[in-house]
Amino acid sequence: MPGAKPASPPRRDWDRRALLPVVPSVSPEACGAALQDGGTEFLEWVLTHDLGAIWYHRLQVAGLLERLPPAMVDALRAARMLAAGAYLPQRRALEQVHQLFSSQGIAYVVMKGAHVREGVYPDPALRPASDMDILIAPQDRRRAAQLLLDHGYTAHLLPNNVSFEATFSRGLVHIDLHWSMLREGRTRVDMTPGFLARRQQIRGVWGLGDSDAMFMMLTHPAFGKYVCSPQMGLGRVADFLLWMHHRPVDWPAVRSLLEQAGLKTAAWAMLSWFRML
Repeated sequence: MPGAKPASPPRRDWDRRALLPVVPSVSPEACGAALQDGGTEFLEWVLTHDLGAIWYHRLQVAGLLERLPPAMVDALRAARMLAAGAYLPQRRALEQVHQLFSSQGIAYVVMKGAHVREGVYPDPALRPASDMDILIAPQDRRRAAQLLLDHGYTAHLLPNNVSFEATFSRGLVHIDLHWSMLREGRTRVDMTPGFLARRQQIRGVWGLGDSDAMFMMLTHPAFGKYVCSPQMGLGRVADFLLWMHHRPVDWPAVRSLLEQAGLKTAAWAMLSWFRML
């Protein structure tokens, strides 16, 4: 109809375009063009999914920010500054946890977004994380919790989750302390001992081994965020794409972990969603 407002692009199309900056084969010029074509609505979509910082970085490095409308640049710059401001206290807290736990002989691993960003993003502060997920052995949970409480953290226990995790907060920092990756019974066997045994150093802290990190990306969101639901967020897709481009993947090892845990269907669902995007 003449004068009718154009229909908004399908959500999946916007999702694909929002991920352009983490695809190496896509040029910065193509990213800038997609942002301008999408206008304010698409920019809001990017910001809603916490991808503003990586968009700003990709365009800034290529010297293309001046081609964008000033309001767009301001919004992307604000996202970049916000992400950096949130990362700094999280990184300081992570280093403190490393010192505290290591001094008491508590083995730990950082997992999920707070781990992935340290290994595959050009700057870890480009990947916002609302909290940091840290896994320990079940027998260490009381000692670990007490250490955090003694250093100014406040515990938040949810009845539905206290069987496998608890949140500890101090100021802007939130730590999800896990003693299992998922609620009991979600995996055939307890995966925690293997994760801790295969941990590896990454930028001065302990993180998951590479195959375990891939296993986590392919399984945990299927339970915690329900695959392609609105609360999933595209940051997890960006994590996967960047990992695939920057780290070798031992697929037989990942497949073995999926068999062991009984989570092949979860991984199939996640991979199917990734392929759609």
